[in-house]
Amino acid sequence: YEESLEQIKKSGKYVIVRPKLADYESNIEKAGKGDSMAQEWQKTVAGYANASDYVYASVVDTAYPVKDDFYEQKQIFTQYAAGAKAAGIGAVLAVAAYLAILVLLTIGAGRSAEDEEVHLVKFDHIKTELAAVGVILLWAVVMLVVIKAGIFTWQSVNGETIYTENKQIYLQRMLVGCLGALYSCAMFLLGYLSLVRRIKAKTVWKNSVFRWLLLFLKEMLQNIRYLWKMMIGLAAFLLFHWLTYIFAADGSTTWAWAFILLVTDAAAFVWMVQKAKGTRKIMIGIEKIAGGEVEYQIPVNGLLEEQKEIAEKVNSIGEGLETALAKSMKSERLKTDLITNVSHDIKTPLTSIINYVELLKQEDFKDPKIRRYIEVLEQKSQRLKTLTEDVVEASKVSSGNITLEFMNLNLVEMIQQTSGEFEEKFKAGDLEEVMNLPNEEIVIRADGRRLWRVLSNIYNNAAKYAMQGTRVYADLEKKDGMACFSLKNISAQPLNIPASELTERFIRGDVSRSTEGSGLGLSIAQSLTEMQGGTFELYLDGDLFKVTIKFPVS
Repeated sequence: YEESLEQIKKSGKYVIVRPKLADYESNIEKAGKGDSMAQEWQKTVAGYANASDYVYASVVDTAYPVKDDFYEQKQIFTQYAAGAKAAGIGAVLAVAAYLAILVLLTIGAGRSAEDEEVHLVKFDHIKTELAAVGVILLWAVVMLVVIKAGIFTWQSVNGETIYTENKQIYLQRMLVGCLGALYSCAMFLLGYLSLVRRIKAKTVWKNSVFRWLLLFLKEMLQNIRYLWKMMIGLAAFLLFHWLTYIFAADGSTTWAWAFILLVTDAAAFVWMVQKAKGTRKIMIGIEKIAGGEVEYQIPVNGLLEEQKEIAEKVNSIGEGLETALAKSMKSERLKTDLITNVSHDIKTPLTSIINYVELLKQEDFKDPKIRRYIEVLEQKSQRLKTLTEDVVEASKVSSGNITLEFMNLNLVEMIQQTSGEFEEKFKAGDLEEVMNLPNEEIVIRADGRRLWRVLSNIYNNAAKYAMQGTRVYADLEKKDGMACFSLKNISAQPLNIPASELTERFIRGDVSRSTEGSGLGLSIAQSLTEMQGGTFELYLDGDLFKVTIKFPVS
């Protein structure tokens, strides 16, 4: 047998296996195997030879004198091996070209020559996770079909199923393999380019199932006060029908019924949350419209059918209120414009009247009646001039057509100046002013001309309506970062109207209208105070009349 083994070694590729692993011999080189290849052969031979004194030898004559499978494989290898190098180079070039094309497709994905916007296709609107799972499943199913079609076959050897290549039709196998690779590339590009477009459009997270679940949970928590009763009812319902299922379901239909019940419960839960979400939207809309935001519209997207109908009705109420408000504002604007225009039209002839009265006063009339008539004309024309100026000022204030020039002002000094301006009027009305002002400066930020108008109107109101022989108290203090000025007097006429009405236009404390007031002074003072960031308050207690203005200390 030694001579036979020597002859085997000279015949071609051989394997000699002995019981001892160290005695293994072979001229077949298998990269990276080494001793593991000897162990594999020994295990294979041990299945046929149980004795410890055997020698297993196998040889393939590499001259291939017989036209068997080895001969056929040699012919195939000889025919195609020459193109292996070219095929390798072609494969490298193909991979490089594929990567280059992939980069170009990545850059141009979602872009259009018409604009710089990212354009998504219908597939990109599918939820991110669902799209990914869909692409993978579609690829896997088709590849399984291709494999089952005959690229590979299953064979049984000695009772064991092994995976072997179908050796019958190599061309068909290559063709189907190429189609499979092409299909794999197409599916990869479908998923990859969709992901690129989603990233560019920033919809990967926005259009994801996980985000939807988080938002659903957030909405459920936000609407928990509308939801908890329904959740208790749902829990009782689930408990009842699952107990019914456990005790009544047939063993053969258990899983089918479980799936149906699970889907039903999930749908009921989603419906419940959607209803609570819609209720919350409607409640928010009603609160906003009731709070004055009549232009607010309840979003109807995602609402249930009956909730959508209610939301549309509420929106129509808001639109009706907005229309009514617009009409009211238009009417108010027309009245303001009318007052302004009429006032301007009156000023021209009024100026002429005042000028002619001045000319008449320069004439030396001996008749006392004529002199009295001229005095009355002067008084009434001046009163009409004051009224016209007040009306124009009120019109400007109400329309917001006033430009304010803010500066730092010493409120103590301005009150003293205003008090000096009205000293003669107070003496004429037998009024004594009692001032209580701090020694230090109190600086506020306001428009000097407008603030003087506010103080002037307040003092003028006291001079006109205070009871003769009484005191007028002017107090100024700094409290909690605010400059608080108040003017108190005793009214000559009974104050039988609420304090809030005195700040309305053309409302006077003198109901008989025997004084020369226009009814606009306090209204203008309040509007100018609020426009400068201050507060204006009136206090009535019997005949006591008190005005308080507050400004932040600068």
